[in-house]
Amino acid sequence: MTVPSAATVPVGAMEPAGPARVRRWLGLAALLTGMFVVQVDFFIVNVALPPIQQDLHATLSEIQLVAVSYAGAVGLTVVTGGRLGDVYGRRRIFLVGMAGIALASLLGGLAWSAPMLVVARILQGFAAGLVLPQGIGSVHAMFSGRDRERAFAVFGAAMGLSWASGMVFGGLLIEADIAGSGWRSIFLVNVPLALLAWLGTARWFDETKRSSTTRLDTAGALALTVVTALVLVPLIQGPPAGWPMWTLLCLFFAAVGAVVLIRVERRTARAGGAPLLPPHLFRDRQFDIGLLVIGIFFLGPPGYFLLTSIYLQSVLDFSPFESGMSLLPFSLLFFVSADVVKRLKARLNESVIIVGVLVMMVGTVVVGLTVHIAGTDLTVLRLTPGVALLGFGQALVTTPLMEMLLRHVPKGIAATASGVFTTVQLIAQQIGVALAVIIFTAFVTHQIDRTAPERAWEVQTSVVDSGGTEAQAQRAVADVADCAARAAGELTGATGHSCAGADGWTALVGAAADRAVTVAARDAFVHTLGYNLLVQLTTAAIMVLHVRRLRRRPVPPAVGSPVFPDQKQR
Repeated sequence: MTVPSAATVPVGAMEPAGPARVRRWLGLAALLTGMFVVQVDFFIVNVALPPIQQDLHATLSEIQLVAVSYAGAVGLTVVTGGRLGDVYGRRRIFLVGMAGIALASLLGGLAWSAPMLVVARILQGFAAGLVLPQGIGSVHAMFSGRDRERAFAVFGAAMGLSWASGMVFGGLLIEADIAGSGWRSIFLVNVPLALLAWLGTARWFDETKRSSTTRLDTAGALALTVVTALVLVPLIQGPPAGWPMWTLLCLFFAAVGAVVLIRVERRTARAGGAPLLPPHLFRDRQFDIGLLVIGIFFLGPPGYFLLTSIYLQSVLDFSPFESGMSLLPFSLLFFVSADVVKRLKARLNESVIIVGVLVMMVGTVVVGLTVHIAGTDLTVLRLTPGVALLGFGQALVTTPLMEMLLRHVPKGIAATASGVFTTVQLIAQQIGVALAVIIFTAFVTHQIDRTAPERAWEVQTSVVDSGGTEAQAQRAVADVADCAARAAGELTGATGHSCAGADGWTALVGAAADRAVTVAARDAFVHTLGYNLLVQLTTAAIMVLHVRRLRRRPVPPAVGSPVFPDQKQR
């Protein structure tokens, strides 16, 4: 048979055999290379924040923007990117996005100032917003039957590897210091990887799209972008700025904008157009439940990754490499458990997600106990059992969840649906990170205040015993309190802290403040894990209710899914 070259593949066609099938799997490999780059960029920068701040003389607000601007930019463009893929071709939009990733990453690697690096991260995010929805949408459209299950299993394993390996990969690159590039290597490495993904996609990736007569809903795209910006910007800027009034006003106007967006989309549908967010999509109960589970579940993991990096590097003085290696068991268990996930999914169906959440709850408890018991003697090896359980549990959740979400979604709008749940995931991640930082900071401050009397007595006694006056002792107590309070605020910037002094009473003051912050941060980290447990418990409860509903009233098979009025396939 003749193997098509970049031909448009009918999205409802049967899975071909022979060379065409091999071509699709090679196309999937190229696709996953690009998706790996995009997903790694969410987390790879976390381990590089201290050296970036030092090298570029960045302020705390600038370094926070470097950390969060990428995800914000992705959230602004991902739904529109998904719709562009459905309308103009997923392969075409993927290639445009990967070219943008390469150029933006090169700019980031050559950045000479913090503002320039922030601009590069934003451009990376815009390009990633074009790439991300094409991944799941293409798997859904290109494969069918058992091949689709295998493709989703491979896709889920690769994405899980990239989610946690970002910090591992970043730590390795910084430690290697290739050609003296230091932190810049975490951006420059994207260039050859993006080029490899671009070439592989251009060679093996078959085009899948809807009718060329369908046009992009520009009014809906503009309205959705404004609403998403009104949500993400205050979530990103609110916590470090102390939630000023403008952030609350943005959230209020986001709610107003959401009402406007719904009306715009309904009017477009009534006029016979193709709305950016097809109303039919949200009439699929399976899709709605999947969105709810995603919105709840992803309130947890990103905050955990961030706080782990903060605690290990800023409190325990782990190197970027050591900090990254602490998550290696998560990546490995996620990656190697793909076959186990597939088998359990075949046996348990949606219930496998409940099992995964329960495994994550056990892992969270193990991590908390390990951190509490080990104290300053914490090592990567001691963290391994709990982190490995978290990786295995999340593998049991995410891959089946993606398949559940898209089960009844018509292939012609698969990328649009992917963009919708990616946006929900990103918003949940930002909310989760904001909540985790708020809870962590509150616990640190509370613990420092709670132990202040005992610490004051210890410092005062030490100064007097060393020959100091009562006034000097009181001054030392005040200095310890000031430095500890300042360090508590600096921790969440992931930029490190130190109260250590040179000698004499200054060294005593610094050591006492550092001890106070270390103990408070350890207790705060452990207590914040309780927030993760609450998120996991809520996710499990929703899935239990969903599974019970399915047992009472089975959902019709996917082949019976309705075809949307504007879904002319070719």
